[in-house]
Amino acid sequence: MLDEQVKARRAIFGRYVQALGDIEGIHFMPELEGTMSNRWLTTLTIDQQALGVTPMDIIILRNLPCLLVRIQPVGLMKSYKSCN
Repeated sequence: MLDEQVKARRAIFGRYVQALGDIEGIHFMPELEGTMSNRWLTTLTIDQQALGVTPMDIIILRNLPCLLVRIQPVGLMKSYKSCN
């Protein structure tokens, strides 16, 4: 059962990469050499300059009924507040 769940999550990740991977400014978390992620959470970073949107723009979009997004921009995490 776990193998099927991991396979399904990896397939979802693949669809995200297929749909968004060619967009300049979107970078998905790569797998380390010799490892295989279960891809339970899809993690990506955005380059605000290249993409032309801010994390807050994406947070606002998550209120659309067709999107399910969980966002925790690193810059908004308490432990990283003092970092630039």
